[in-house]
Amino acid sequence: MNTFSIIVAYNPNLKAIKLMVAQLLEGKITPVIVNNSSHALPQDIGCKVIELGDNLGIAKAQNVGLEFVKRENGYAVIFFDQDSVINQPLLETLLKPIVNGEAEMTAPVFYDEKQGFFYKIISIDAVGRTHKHTLDHISDKFETNVVISSGHTVKLSVFETVGDMADDFFIDYVDTEWCLRAASFGYRTRICKEAIMQHSIGDKVINLGHFKAPVHSPYRRYYRIRNAFLLLRKKHIPKRMACREVIYALLHHMVLICCCTEKMNYIKYLLLGIWHGIRGRSGKL
Repeated sequence: MNTFSIIVAYNPNLKAIKLMVAQLLEGKITPVIVNNSSHALPQDIGCKVIELGDNLGIAKAQNVGLEFVKRENGYAVIFFDQDSVINQPLLETLLKPIVNGEAEMTAPVFYDEKQGFFYKIISIDAVGRTHKHTLDHISDKFETNVVISSGHTVKLSVFETVGDMADDFFIDYVDTEWCLRAASFGYRTRICKEAIMQHSIGDKVINLGHFKAPVHSPYRRYYRIRNAFLLLRKKHIPKRMACREVIYALLHHMVLICCCTEKMNYIKYLLLGIWHGIRGRSGKL
């Protein structure tokens, strides 16, 4: 089976990404790094590197990687972030249901080592309500319609029906939009309970009791707000869900304005994100 992994890089930790490449090669998976950085990666990285020369966004980078994999007649592809920590059991577990013809897409579960808990698995119902599932309440063949891109394993033929990533989103909601688009064609993702990946929302978090607000730059928040509005324009995105994402994005941004030092920049990108979102502007700012 001709399996590839697409890794999108942006000023990566070279030691970490070389380790990931080594693990993939050991598992007989061909790594493809798509470099969104303005400077090239060293030639001794150990695998195919596609240089974009600038930050064109995660979706565009994934699509460039997909075009390469298609030309190489790939059978399946695993998406990873540049800081993903992987091992052989994880790779084998993700691929097994696809190899056996039991599923066309699989995804791991995520464990926060710092906080000591497993992230809940999310699913969106037909009217846009969010449901959160704990590991001990799902079966070994549980499927959902929305997962994050890191670790998402997809049989390549799925893209022939669903299409590639929405590169006009640039970043934020790229995985959500594609997964729900795939679900509109009847595709769902098998959750592999034994495939465990480390994941953390990071050190920069504003803790407001049950609500944790990750701190991103004002520029990054622009895409979160704008793209939440863009979801409203997608027929395959339930309107209730899209409206909720707009409200959450705005509330999150208000918290950052109140708690962070770059108040004027946060206000600037808030207004810009709302204006461009309402007008339907997409692509890179």
